[in-house]
Amino acid sequence: MKNVNFLLWFLLIISFMASCKDRPVESQWTDRIESVWQQSDTALDEACRRAALLGDALTGMTTYEQRRYEQLCIRLLDKQDIMPSSTDSTQQSLDYFLRHGSETDKERAYFYLARAYQGLKDYPRAIVNFMKGVEIIEDGEAADTVIWQYSLSQLRRLYDLQLRYEDELDVALKAVALADRTKTFVGWYLMDVASAYKHLRDTLHCLLYCEKSYDAIRREHFPARYAPILSHQLALYTSFGRLDHADTLLNVLSNFPPKDRPQNYELNLALYFEHIGQTDTAIVHFKQYYTQARRTEGRYEAAAGLQRCFMKKGDYRKAARWGVGLYEANDSIIAQRGFEQTQRAREGFLYNRDKEAETALRQHEKRIRLTAIAGFLLLSCLVMGLVAYYNIRKRKLLEVIAGKEKSIASAKATISRRSEELERKKREVSLLEEELEKASRGLEDKERQLAATMKDLEQRVRINKELTRIALMSDAEEKAADVVDYFRKIAIGKEEMKPTAWKALGNAVEMLYPGFNEAVQGRLGGQLREPLLQTILLLKVGLKPAQIAKIMEAKMQTVWNRVKRAEETC
Repeated sequence: MKNVNFLLWFLLIISFMASCKDRPVESQWTDRIESVWQQSDTALDEACRRAALLGDALTGMTTYEQRRYEQLCIRLLDKQDIMPSSTDSTQQSLDYFLRHGSETDKERAYFYLARAYQGLKDYPRAIVNFMKGVEIIEDGEAADTVIWQYSLSQLRRLYDLQLRYEDELDVALKAVALADRTKTFVGWYLMDVASAYKHLRDTLHCLLYCEKSYDAIRREHFPARYAPILSHQLALYTSFGRLDHADTLLNVLSNFPPKDRPQNYELNLALYFEHIGQTDTAIVHFKQYYTQARRTEGRYEAAAGLQRCFMKKGDYRKAARWGVGLYEANDSIIAQRGFEQTQRAREGFLYNRDKEAETALRQHEKRIRLTAIAGFLLLSCLVMGLVAYYNIRKRKLLEVIAGKEKSIASAKATISRRSEELERKKREVSLLEEELEKASRGLEDKERQLAATMKDLEQRVRINKELTRIALMSDAEEKAADVVDYFRKIAIGKEEMKPTAWKALGNAVEMLYPGFNEAVQGRLGGQLREPLLQTILLLKVGLKPAQIAKIMEAKMQTVWNRVKRAEETC
């Protein structure tokens, strides 16, 4: 027995060691790297400084920690818009974490490999890796939600480039749901949904989500990090002719320091001036954006704007020159997007995923069959064991029954004697019950007398309370009438307003019309402003709008508006 226990413990320890072999070990370096990782979202410069200090201790780290540090460096470069010249480092990071990393490590590795392909204009591989990262997040229990949001946002951008607007809308709605759940940066993702609806030519939903995004940013008092979205909204409202909103956004953006203004500010400013008819100003901003644009798409939009402006001015020679630049930029964009390759890559990813799912399903069914066979065999053994146990128990029970029959015969004789004694006790109990019934009838008579006395006493108490209430109500009504008369005198200039007068008026109305104040507050859900409440009280006691204007020292038009609101409310 001791040898068996030793063998079981030995196998358990070996299994535990095997399961922990490639598991990342938490340490101070891992915690510090993760701290810098999180800080890079809010304080990039400080995160870069701390990362440089961590690099001095690189030789003292484990392999896993070194890989985490390399992934952190990739993230910091991406945050600074420094795209890698190849995918070697990001691919090595992914290969390592697929063998030794957690689900979060794999998610991040797929994201930055996709970002590397995106920077190299290899959109098919970028989409596949973004989708793999999102698939890991959706199937796993723990995830880096910020990377999840970034992945969905970049997928939406790539679908936009590929003119796959239905897929763009689907991904954008998922990003909004995730942002609502995590309470982070919802303004960005609401605007992504608005852009998708614009591409689908759904103007109603486009403006609806644009308004939601604007409201979310306004609640945060227009921080500078939302400048690109505000600039995009400026262009959107301008294109739909909503110049009131566009003017507000232009005022907000112009108040930002130049370093905080987004790259698309000049372009959207040019579109605004073009829409309001200031063509020369629009041309200046279009040219400035054309010289600053980093992406071919930006130069395409600037060239298109310049061509439109020169056409409006009748300068067809310059319009034609910018049209040539527009044509060349368009060819470059189409060549970079690689529509067919991207579509094949996406369909290949979905096919492989479905194939893996089908293989997993067949293996699951095979395991179920093997489990069913093993269960059947186990059940057969259990049934045969139960039959044998039943036969043994049956023989023992027959022996016990024979002994119990003798005990039963003896018990019957004892029961007969006890029955006679029980009958005698019943007769005694019957006599006691009769005596108890007589006593109970006497007690009921006493209870009826007591109830009559209590009823008479309650009647007298009610009469006294009613008399007291009538006396108090008479006095309170006189005081309420005095308060109303006091406000009438204020209206004709015979009295001056006292600080406590409004409170006294509220009490007087409550006394004359019980429950009126509570009904008004309930009608408006507790959101009634003080001037409107005062107007309602004065109307309730019979004062006219002219008297109310005199009392509240307000303009007659203002009082009429409040009276109209009061009538709608009450």
